[in-house]
Amino acid sequence: MAWIVLSVLTLLTWGPRLLRSFWVDEAGTFWMVYKGPIAAIQRTWHWPGQSVLYSVIASFFCLNSGPLRELLLRIPTVVGMFVAAYYLYRFAESAIGKGAGYIAVILFALNPVTVSMGTQARPYGLAMGAVAASSWALYRWVETRSKRDLIAYAIASTLIIYLHYLFVGVFFVHILYLLFVFVVERRLARWQWVAAAYLCIGLISVPLIPHMMLLVREGRTLPFMSLPPAPEELIAFILHPILAFGMFIAAFLIALIFTDQVKQPLPLQRSTLVFLLTWLLLIPVLFFAVSRVSPLKIFVPRYISFSVEAESLMLAALGYTVFSAWPGRLWAVVAVLLSTASPAAIKHALNVGMEDLKPFMGIVAAHSKEAGSPPPVFFRSELPESTYNDWRSGLHGDGHLYAPFVAYPMPNRLLPLPFHFTEAAKKYISETIDSQLLNEPEVIFVTHDNKWDAWMINRMKQAGFVASSIEQPNAFTVITFKKASQPSATHSAKG
Repeated sequence: MAWIVLSVLTLLTWGPRLLRSFWVDEAGTFWMVYKGPIAAIQRTWHWPGQSVLYSVIASFFCLNSGPLRELLLRIPTVVGMFVAAYYLYRFAESAIGKGAGYIAVILFALNPVTVSMGTQARPYGLAMGAVAASSWALYRWVETRSKRDLIAYAIASTLIIYLHYLFVGVFFVHILYLLFVFVVERRLARWQWVAAAYLCIGLISVPLIPHMMLLVREGRTLPFMSLPPAPEELIAFILHPILAFGMFIAAFLIALIFTDQVKQPLPLQRSTLVFLLTWLLLIPVLFFAVSRVSPLKIFVPRYISFSVEAESLMLAALGYTVFSAWPGRLWAVVAVLLSTASPAAIKHALNVGMEDLKPFMGIVAAHSKEAGSPPPVFFRSELPESTYNDWRSGLHGDGHLYAPFVAYPMPNRLLPLPFHFTEAAKKYISETIDSQLLNEPEVIFVTHDNKWDAWMINRMKQAGFVASSIEQPNAFTVITFKKASQPSATHSAKG
């Protein structure tokens, strides 16, 4: 019954998100893979920061059309999350106690970060599966010192590198754990084996060096965060406030109902506790510090999402040792029912996603139908590197900067804009208006950055256009401009 409850809650929470339209990064995945595995390798190899292995895998799940193509392209991610949940279950059952695995899995599957990462056609789900498998294998090797566990660790760790470069931060966690075991606990047996395993991991990863060097060379073009993260963002990531609220209330409810089952907390094995604490805190804190003191803004939830796995294990240890197995499971179920899997949260999942592409594309299509002929569309690329690359080429050439219109083609003429609102962009807009748009009865402007809006409205007004509608279906804004001589009512709508 407990597993049926978990399955139903996961389906209700994940299902609507899996059926949503792509967002910008997923459109990039589609662009990389829709021509097949060979093209996926070629395209990904020249796009820094993307996983070649993931692109090849995703290419076998890509359809150019059909009502289920978004769901199908997200299947590898779902598989990766299932793998992560499986190894977290085994970790909890072994390190905490029989019955703790369920608590870890439900708190992992319905964590807000997991729900977000697990429903995207991006490499994070598979990479999280590799991190969980790698961490479980390392824990097992520390306890058993068997070749089988070490080989499993080497394979899973190599997959981490091939699936996401920033996830290699977990190796710092693993090394600190091993140092604690070797130096503090003096459990030195077969330490040479793990050194040899790291050498093998490095050698197998050598083919990726040219791609890594491409990322190093072009990394300055990729950051999209302009401001350093605030301390409260770090705290909120380590323990999401919505989930924390549910666990807090559920703890009191279970303690009131099962008074004879409440126990004093029992500590984990010391080395395991060090492992989990480091896994939870080290990389988020490190990425936070780097983002605060340097131009490299890497404190992004998806880049540190594997820390959620440690959070789930630690919360499982807390619930298990306070309430014991069965009441601990009930505590976890009540906690998610009061927070991330509540009726309100499930209802919210049915809404349009804030970053979905189809809502604004539907507005463009509707205006095009009303106009008779498709009006040209100004669109800001959502890739930061567009500011430094040839953004003016639009869909000509490889078109990856405007992948949304590869995934969802439109008949309208695309007028490309860069990610950053630069003087060059303003000049391009002005030249385009004066040379190409003066005889157009209607022009559409789409942006994800409202800093453009006031300037754009004023510039179009100078050219004789008025903003006939401003619509915000989600995080995107669609402004429709019409010639002032044409009668129209200015209005604002929020969908």
